Amino acid sequence: MRRLLLACAAVVVTIGATLGSVQASTTSGWSIVRTPNPVSSSLHFGSLDAVSCTSSSMCIAVGSGVNDRANQIAIAATWNGVAWTARRTAPVRGAAGATLDAVSCVAANACTAVGYELSGAGLALPLVEHWDGNAWSVQPSPAGRGGSLAGISCTASSACTAVGATSNVAGSTVALAERWNGVDWTIVPTPGIATAPYTVLSAVSCSAASACTAVGSTTAPGFGAVAERWNGSSWALEAMATPGNGEEGFVLGVSCPSATRCIAAGDYINSSFSDVTLAEVWNGTSWAEQPSPNPAGAYILQMTGLSCSSASACTAVGWTQLGAMVLRFNGSSWHLQPTPPPTGPLFVTAMLNGVSCATTSTCVSVGSFTGTLAEAWNGGAWSLTSTPNAPGVLISDLVAVSCPAAASCVAVGNHETAAGGQTSLAETWNGSAWSIQATPVVDGALTVMLSGVSCTTPNSCIAVGWYATAGGTQEPLAESWNGHAWSLESTPVPTGAGAATFSAVSCATSTACVAVGSYQNAGGHQRPLTERRTGGVWTVETTPLPSSALQGRLTSVSCTSVASCVAVGEYLNGSITVGRGHAHQPMAVVWNGATWAAESIDRPAGAPASYLGGVECSGPASCTAVGWFTGTSKTQTAMIEAWNGATWAMQPAGDVDDAVLAGVTCDGSADCTAVGATRDGSTLAEGSDGTGWHVQPTPNRAASPRQLQAVACVSPVSCVAVGSSVGTAGYEVTLAERYSG
Repeated sequence: MRRLLLACAAVVVTIGATLGSVQASTTSGWSIVRTPNPVSSSLHFGSLDAVSCTSSSMCIAVGSGVNDRANQIAIAATWNGVAWTARRTAPVRGAAGATLDAVSCVAANACTAVGYELSGAGLALPLVEHWDGNAWSVQPSPAGRGGSLAGISCTASSACTAVGATSNVAGSTVALAERWNGVDWTIVPTPGIATAPYTVLSAVSCSAASACTAVGSTTAPGFGAVAERWNGSSWALEAMATPGNGEEGFVLGVSCPSATRCIAAGDYINSSFSDVTLAEVWNGTSWAEQPSPNPAGAYILQMTGLSCSSASACTAVGWTQLGAMVLRFNGSSWHLQPTPPPTGPLFVTAMLNGVSCATTSTCVSVGSFTGTLAEAWNGGAWSLTSTPNAPGVLISDLVAVSCPAAASCVAVGNHETAAGGQTSLAETWNGSAWSIQATPVVDGALTVMLSGVSCTTPNSCIAVGWYATAGGTQEPLAESWNGHAWSLESTPVPTGAGAATFSAVSCATSTACVAVGSYQNAGGHQRPLTERRTGGVWTVETTPLPSSALQGRLTSVSCTSVASCVAVGEYLNGSITVGRGHAHQPMAVVWNGATWAAESIDRPAGAPASYLGGVECSGPASCTAVGWFTGTSKTQTAMIEAWNGATWAMQPAGDVDDAVLAGVTCDGSADCTAVGATRDGSTLAEGSDGTGWHVQPTPNRAASPRQLQAVACVSPVSCVAVGSSVGTAGYEVTLAERYSG
């Protein structure tokens, strides 16, 4: 018997590449829109299997993915009418895997999703999670003899019905139904089918707390489709219509717009052994089959989701071997709706798994293609900000960003052409789109890189980095932006210096900036480099190293005034030996308006390596620096340090494994945002409100390693982070993400 396991375990579609940027159409019809994936694990595969919408601007979608440890994990995303945002699902302690197969929302802050978890012994157990508008939490569900939940319908926050399958004492698979009363979940007996060793319920719809219909499939002799009706006190079997040429039937979706009207959708195998669509309507007394069309050339077909906003407005979704499939019901007949084919590998089939219609003309359907897939009926735009890549460029990377206003940001980095040359990259954001700005040509340079930028106004920015000549010499680079064009500035190097580079810059005013980096001295050792820009002229300043340092470099700087700057980086500690080398330790130097002084850093005990990559100060006595350290198990752990004007102290980072933080920004002494990446290739963002640091969900796509390098916020609820990701062609491309609280 094929596919009956769908009610017990969500299908995870094998996917590899990522869906390219496709803008949502504002005209009638279905349009492809980009969707993010969560960052809780490295998603190699992902599928959204169900969606529930309470309005055209509020939807919740759930599903599952597979991480780099081959474990199945639950995923979720929210839609606000403009963009999808990945939401971290509640962790299921002790579970070897988890998935969410269905979701029902009665309000924007009241959604319940069901599925199953896998115990360490491999036993499937029902899983229920609740969304309160901010976070997911697990609701205890009676385990019984194990099993899974595949469908749910809620008529109020205190009235939900979930269905699925479990095992009986004889070892047969039987229907499972559970009810939520606002306090706890309880199992409700369902009528068995004596001749069926296998019966599952796949979906349920309730028009009232005392009127629910559940549908599914059974292996009893005959057609195989099954329906059960809840009257407020018990469940009763109902006979479904049997197609005259039907061999096996499967019903996976049902929607009841009223107590006397239900529509069910599925598919069956006909006498020619082809899959064909199935639609049935219940009139309050009995079920009757309705004619439903089939896509031309389709012989493998599955109907997976159904939603009705009224008795005369229903949408059913699914897939064939040719791609996604949508059928629309107008109250009397069904019609196929064309869906656009996503751009991607020819061997990957687009699948729609769930659908929700908030109005007669507004629907959202979710599924999978080369990652999670969403299609919108009269939809809008998505939250991932598309960033341009120049023609002929293979690799692009944005590493720093500065936003002097909500609708004005400048990001810098570099890109590599097909000929192998690397050149600087600068992009500006005007509040709605990113655009590439031409950067000046550096005479004789083979490689040009920009690594830092600081803007005091939209028309006054300084970007820094380095360039390499044909002879292999590295020189520091500074460029200024006047709102219209970039121009080169002359930067000196220390006497006798070899290679010299800038890594970051901070401007207290439009004419007062500090750039930091490193250079090689005459002995070939790396030394920290600081240069100050006053009135357009750069001068080298003396920068100290810790007394035990053999070498050192600075990676980030933040200035709150011309007399107050803090710079951070790392140094090689000659007093501590690790294996055959010396320990890498975090470094910080402070500028008091006259000189730079090295300050001791509070660092993890026993860590063989630790590093600070970003710093932000809201005042002379309030700075936050971020980076990472390597523990004894050789895993990387995010590190956060706070400066109070006299000492540095470590702060606990948000709970995430094997991660680094690269950039940080603070709106005030308490509100900070830090960004970076996890080792599995997902972006990472953490926020602090003065009481602690917490991981913030960021958009990611399956099989697309990505990282955030820098972040800038104009307020606690408006931030831009930039970095890079791996595109569908396997090359690194620019990445920008926006946060709106």
